[in-house]
Amino acid sequence: MARMHRVISWDAEDMSITVEPSIQMNHLMDTMHELGMSMPFHYIPIYTALTIGGMLLTGAHSSSVERPSAFGHLVSELEYVDSHGEVRREENPTRWIGSLGMYGIITQVTLRATAPYKLNTTAAVGGKMGLMLDQVNFTPIPTDWTICYFEKHLPPFWYKEGSTNLWLGFNESVIGWPHKLGGSSCEGSQVGCYWQNQVQILIEFDMDVRLLGQWIREVRSITDSIRYHGCLPSLLGFAMRFGKASSAPLDMAYGRDTVYIDMLVAKGIPGLPANHQDVLDEIEQITFGKYDARPHWGKNPERAFLSQDYPVRNKYPEFDRHIQMARSADPRGIFEPALFSQIKDRGHHSMYPGCAVAMDCYCSKDEHCGPSLLYRCDRSLHSANASVCRKRFDLAIVTTLGKLLRV
Repeated sequence: MARMHRVISWDAEDMSITVEPSIQMNHLMDTMHELGMSMPFHYIPIYTALTIGGMLLTGAHSSSVERPSAFGHLVSELEYVDSHGEVRREENPTRWIGSLGMYGIITQVTLRATAPYKLNTTAAVGGKMGLMLDQVNFTPIPTDWTICYFEKHLPPFWYKEGSTNLWLGFNESVIGWPHKLGGSSCEGSQVGCYWQNQVQILIEFDMDVRLLGQWIREVRSITDSIRYHGCLPSLLGFAMRFGKASSAPLDMAYGRDTVYIDMLVAKGIPGLPANHQDVLDEIEQITFGKYDARPHWGKNPERAFLSQDYPVRNKYPEFDRHIQMARSADPRGIFEPALFSQIKDRGHHSMYPGCAVAMDCYCSKDEHCGPSLLYRCDRSLHSANASVCRKRFDLAIVTTLGKLLRV
């Protein structure tokens, strides 16, 4: 599959392009630019080194307040090999969004393109904003919840020349081609690249946008209780993107206008909870439970899908029907994803000493939190249904007392 990264054909008049599934988005956009076409900007993800097939099958998305923003909505035709080895043309490509490949092996994807254009991207800081633009990404800064937001829209009609790929300071605009300005990746040197940082975990909650205000107020009440104000478990606050309700049954935005909330979480020392992991676990469980959020098919740890307290299959009304449809075409279950099998069979997430530290489970015993002498599994302070790993002692105080005793 890794070798299937060619451009098969294109039609400059019809504005379409057919590619193999392993071509990366950044390379595809470069090629499209050379062919005199562009990728519609409301389907370009923040990270562009993803493969086209992977984006479709995991429900990867961009951000839009006017239309569904999952990349799969851009697919007009699809060719695949079924469980009998036959090559088929797909009549309903959107059913593949979030399917994790349970219908077969994709061999070709045809995408709708658009005429060349330039983007006007603005990075700004403010307290309030209205969602009037087609694409908005914004991040509440944890210390005071000031809004940092990025707007993407077409530049003024009179703009004709110049392009750049520079990130300027806040409250400034950059105009450039979408294949340069639409997203980012780690081309060339990997040193210091944001996307290659292995000390962080990216998790995502996808929930009804109508609940966003209530969610922000509740999460803020949780973070305000942190002893050292502003030390959130999320390194960059909460990055939020949007999508209109989707009719694709396994799309994270199925049936409801959706806000996609990313939390970039710092890893702790191996075998020990991360700093303020109790806050992270509390926010995560409240969001999946009280706010009925859906986890991202391609990002979240196992526990987000297999928790019996927040069953994923209940969050997708069409889940069982589509599993049955896929199994009727694939009786042996050759392509059924292991995760879907576990969800279907009501499998449990892994429970072992330290599993909560590894984010494989929500704790139910002290041993799930690492060394039981230092950590315990405790009830959440804000939710009766959540359990979190919490320090038995304030380690800073213990260290200080130790120094005083030595004196």
